Amino acid sequence: MPAQADKIDDLLDRFVKAQHVRTKASSYRCALRRFHKALGADLNGLSQIVLRKWLRSQLRDVPIHWVIHQAQLVTRFLDWLVGQKIIAVNPFAELREKYECGSTAGIVRALLSAKPAKALEALRPPPRYGSHLGPVMHDHILRMRSLGFRYGHESEFLRFDRFLQARKGGAGEALSTLIREYAAVVPAPALKLRRLHLGNIVARALNRNGVPTPSIVPDRLLVRDVARKRCRPFIYRHEQIELLLKTAQNYPGRRQPLRPATLFTMLVWHTAPDCASPRSLAWN
Repeated sequence: MPAQADKIDDLLDRFVKAQHVRTKASSYRCALRRFHKALGADLNGLSQIVLRKWLRSQLRDVPIHWVIHQAQLVTRFLDWLVGQKIIAVNPFAELREKYECGSTAGIVRALLSAKPAKALEALRPPPRYGSHLGPVMHDHILRMRSLGFRYGHESEFLRFDRFLQARKGGAGEALSTLIREYAAVVPAPALKLRRLHLGNIVARALNRNGVPTPSIVPDRLLVRDVARKRCRPFIYRHEQIELLLKTAQNYPGRRQPLRPATLFTMLVWHTAPDCASPRSLAWN
């Protein structure tokens, strides 16, 4: 036992040193020693059953948020052990990869539930573009990119696609009905209008594919509300810009000596007309 204790202490020292942490070093050591004590000497004997038993034993003494915190520390240690080829696999990483879940907290909550297999399966995200309108949206994105557009807001289409997959009977409903339900989920008027605009994009894509689909006309009150709440541009006078730049140059930066110069440069390049060089502006 003393040899095993020396071995785990040596591993902990190497791991903490590799993490470059100081304030959390004691937390790491405390949580990992507790985990090693509950697990036993065999680090390669990890499995889903062992992890669940350890998590449940921790839940008897501390609240669930602390159990999740300890599990996050442990999974980092296990990832490091895998990288050092001391153990073969990290069960937490295996579960994250299997169920396509990037959250260790979600894995922990699923393992602690009454039906862990069902809870883990619920973590798996729905297939991309798996709804009845998914292929139409995917083809539209590929078409726009083939025309030279970046079209980086694919996530908006994926969120609408997940909404359609979760909505029962959506294939038999009109697009206008579905998109208005989708817009009603969010409280902000600007987001509602953005989702209605997304519906018009899908409607045009359907029309291109030969499916007659009317466009969605947003409510006038919604459009006015969005316009009323939109931030109006503020045009600075030359005196105000000069005061901003002088304030940036005199900004305190005892521990960060480059902070005043950085702030000054940022402001100059944002206020310079037609992206002129800072030398073209005389502020002194």
